[in-house]
Amino acid sequence: MAISLKKMQYVFVRKRLKVALLIIIIYLIYKMFDLHDKPYSFDNHLIGFIGFLFVMTGLILRSWAAGVITKNKKLTTGGPYSLWRHPLYIGSLLLTIGFCIIFRDWFLWIIVLSLIIMIYLPKIKEEEEKLQRIFPDQWESYCNTTSMLLCRNVRLKNLLSGWSLSKWFQNKEYNAWIAVVVVLTVIEIWHIYY
Repeated sequence: MAISLKKMQYVFVRKRLKVALLIIIIYLIYKMFDLHDKPYSFDNHLIGFIGFLFVMTGLILRSWAAGVITKNKKLTTGGPYSLWRHPLYIGSLLLTIGFCIIFRDWFLWIIVLSLIIMIYLPKIKEEEEKLQRIFPDQWESYCNTTSMLLCRNVRLKNLLSGWSLSKWFQNKEYNAWIAVVVVLTVIEIWHIYY
């Protein structure tokens, strides 16, 4: 029974976070056996520290967005959503770039770029179409004032609106923090013992 490319892409899009975490775990295990090519340490190497800053910036942006968004009930336009239509994805991208810098492996960049093309771009398109259907009156105006991925307008009043710890928990953003802490801990253990 052959699985079509479209069906496989649909599964990847739906399970994108689990797929990304699985790829990271497999990659970490693979790299741990390559004793000649350790990732940069983020606490005593400048490039590793720059990667760590990308990771933390992405994680904080994701947390900011997750604490503001009310999915499918109202069009979220405050907080980071006043700057970009997809701050969760931008946060994920920054986080991923940070890990690519830390791991200093060109093959990882190819994997990440492939995942962005195969999983995240179709998901962004799907979400934009869905939001346009759910919020037809607000969507066009929102698109005129915000960009998909690049910042257009900065209005302080909109930036400071609506963050809530209960929304952050409801959106299960703590999972991203747990995953990042685990990966960074493994990297540090790797530097200490290998």
